[in-house]
Amino acid sequence: MRYIMTCCLFWLLAAAHAATPETPLFRSYGVADGMPSSAVNALALDARGYLWLATDDGLARYDGAGFRVWRHDPVDPGSLPGNLVQALHVDARSRVWVAIEGQGLAMLQSDGAHFRRYTHANTPSMGEDDVFAIASTHDGALWFGTFGGGLYRMAANGALSNYQPVKDDPRSLPDSNVLALTVDARGELWVATTAGAARWTGRDFERVDAPGVASTLVFAISAESNGRIWFATKSGLSLREPDGKVRALHWNPNADDPRVTGILRDRDGGYWLSVPGLLRRRDATISDGAADAAMHAVAVPGTQRVLGMLQDREGSIWLATKGG
Repeated sequence: MRYIMTCCLFWLLAAAHAATPETPLFRSYGVADGMPSSAVNALALDARGYLWLATDDGLARYDGAGFRVWRHDPVDPGSLPGNLVQALHVDARSRVWVAIEGQGLAMLQSDGAHFRRYTHANTPSMGEDDVFAIASTHDGALWFGTFGGGLYRMAANGALSNYQPVKDDPRSLPDSNVLALTVDARGELWVATTAGAARWTGRDFERVDAPGVASTLVFAISAESNGRIWFATKSGLSLREPDGKVRALHWNPNADDPRVTGILRDRDGGYWLSVPGLLRRRDATISDGAADAAMHAVAVPGTQRVLGMLQDREGSIWLATKGG
């Protein structure tokens, strides 16, 4: 299989088929191309196929030809609340939600120009304005995780509920620092924290009680349509099978730094892992238990961490990083 990779201050990988794997080629998109910043923190696709980018200097949308940018305007209360966008989500209604550093949440309104803001100042039940993760569930609720303030659920009517860790309660949130949120094929919410991961049952949290995940910093959770759940953690990679069994997979052979910060399954059934300083590609033909050396290492120039990965409708894989 041949891979042609395009990268910028975020990275794009376009997949094409050939007989043998070749070194990915990188193409750069940057500020000169209309991006607001060289640092991209998150990516999302909407129903029309637009690619949205959360950057250190505003929100951007790529239409395949160019970028449209939203930035903070001090004289316009309806503008983006700030320019450091640290989380991004497009819900089932194609509404774009962003989290601004220290400025809470904002939703792009139907006029495509102004934002509705949600902060402690205008929503007192929102106790923390530093939001790190956003997701929405099939019941129309919006969930957002904060650093230090736990997890929030915003119901369709706007009512907010807050969930915090409770001492000696194993059915509570594992930690008040929430780093990532994922909704699986069944519509269930999974929460990644700095002290483990958990599934929201509708009443409480079922923690992932397995070595490599429990009480471990979890960077990301990825859910497959077949019911398998992947955990990218400080200690490596773990997989939860549909029957609930969890096992560690040593796909990052770096014993000095076993971190896996993200995982993406592509449409060919292969996997991309973000690990410190590079990517690892695992072909679909390789079994889970095969040797780690069977993975292809892909160096990503100019970065020590990939912050986000997604595959678009055409099969291209986009990688968000802090620089080129």
